Amino acid sequence: MTPQNPFYPPQPTPTQPTMTHPEEFHPLYTDWLSHDMFKTDPYHDLFGFISPPLTASPVSENESSLPPPPADFISLFPDMIDTHLPPPQPVQIQPAKRRLAPLMPKTAIPCPGPPNPPTVKRKGIEAGDEVAVKRQKNTDAARRSRMKKVLKMEQLEEQVKALASENARLTTRVAVLESEKGTLVFKEQSLEDRIRVLESQLSEAHRALAIVRS
Repeated sequence: MTPQNPFYPPQPTPTQPTMTHPEEFHPLYTDWLSHDMFKTDPYHDLFGFISPPLTASPVSENESSLPPPPADFISLFPDMIDTHLPPPQPVQIQPAKRRLAPLMPKTAIPCPGPPNPPTVKRKGIEAGDEVAVKRQKNTDAARRSRMKKVLKMEQLEEQVKALASENARLTTRVAVLESEKGTLVFKEQSLEDRIRVLESQLSEAHRALAIVRS
């Protein structure tokens, strides 16, 4: 009685065996099947195939990790083996590289870094503040200048008003003085005429007195 494989169901015996070429089967499938049939623990080899042990040495290019199929397997499956063809090439399985975790994780000591530079937005805000401050200063300076001009104009207007009032007063005073001058000139002319009359009378009186004495 033919032993049954735990991974494959029993196959019916063909009435007429037909030759099957090994090209129709995948080489990896054939090698794995031939190696798995004669293992005492099939699950052990399956796990070894999926995840190789950590202590296993890497498989070289010239060495094979799987043994060749025995004669019992050939007699069991004669239609799957062709003795005229060369044996299939063994499949090379690269062991997975595992990185050993350190026993004690290293704690990274934070080093003080340089102070964070101002961002572009902060620079834009500062530049805008500087422009606003300069603009405010210019506005204040222009306002003060206008206030000074207004105050100066008001002072000049007050001075003009005062000078105009003084000119009017002096003009009136000049008119009064001119009038007084005319009056005084007339009096002077009258007095001079009076003096001439008196001098004439005095000279006649002296002449008359001289005639009387003679």
